[in-house]
Amino acid sequence: MAKQRPVSEFFDTTDYPPSRMIQVNSCGSEHPNSHDFTILRSHGRSDYHILYLACGYLDAEIGTQKVRIESGQCGVWYPGVRHMYTFTTEGDATTYYLHFTGAAVDEAMRFIAPASPPVYTITERTAFECLFRQILRTHLVKSDNFILEENALLMQIISILAQSSNPAKPAIRKDILHAMEHMKSHLSEDFSVEQYAASVNLSSSRFSHLFTKTVGISPHQYLTRLRLEWAKTYLRDSTMSITEISDTVGFSDPLYFSRLFSKTYGLSPKAYRDNSRRKYQFKFLANMDISAYLNLHIVQIKYAFFGY
Repeated sequence: MAKQRPVSEFFDTTDYPPSRMIQVNSCGSEHPNSHDFTILRSHGRSDYHILYLACGYLDAEIGTQKVRIESGQCGVWYPGVRHMYTFTTEGDATTYYLHFTGAAVDEAMRFIAPASPPVYTITERTAFECLFRQILRTHLVKSDNFILEENALLMQIISILAQSSNPAKPAIRKDILHAMEHMKSHLSEDFSVEQYAASVNLSSSRFSHLFTKTVGISPHQYLTRLRLEWAKTYLRDSTMSITEISDTVGFSDPLYFSRLFSKTYGLSPKAYRDNSRRKYQFKFLANMDISAYLNLHIVQIKYAFFGY
């Protein structure tokens, strides 16, 4: 086995603050085979980082979670989350990586279903790898004339990642859809499967089975996911305390809420708020209707797995 170098902090030169609504800070491909080595960023980066395994495997840490990322899988590191991953001769990994940031990116990344740890098996590998090769070539040009193309490629990569995190579901029954809407509009209330099932003339076991079959997760898991996603919004956009947010989204115990949030996203509510509230000035691309451009890609992502 090749000798592994001592682990030391990785020195970043591309962790730029956002100056555009969609911004690729760096991207590339790696296939080190002469020695084993580890990349460590104890405090993460201020941008998003995705690492895709085209072949082989590597062992990684996303925050405090340890995971092996294998061929065809993609790991996601959110801003401020600790990075560590190790290339070994045994793993023989070939990777593609992307670091990116921006307000529109924040919106697009919300369509990726939470996972613990955030590692996803890509359903469209050929297209995904092709997009990576294209964005690598485009990024090397480093010309304003190619910014729009680079942004479009990034949004397509995020779209495939989001679809991979949300496998195709059957058409949603009206009673299940109504239950989902009820949960969204009554986040702070307890949801009783028994009571709701009775209101649509179903047994609780039948309702739970239909909900899970249609949505892919149980009613309780779906409600928990909704609550955590809304908690992220409140943490980012409001001045409410963490205890107030916990109560607003339906968690009576703020300590339990904090533990669950940390387990799901790899950082605490306070750390998420601190990272999300960094104040940067955004500038728009010259001679471009940026709003229409961004809306187009957000709509494409929504349509991919919601059908509207």
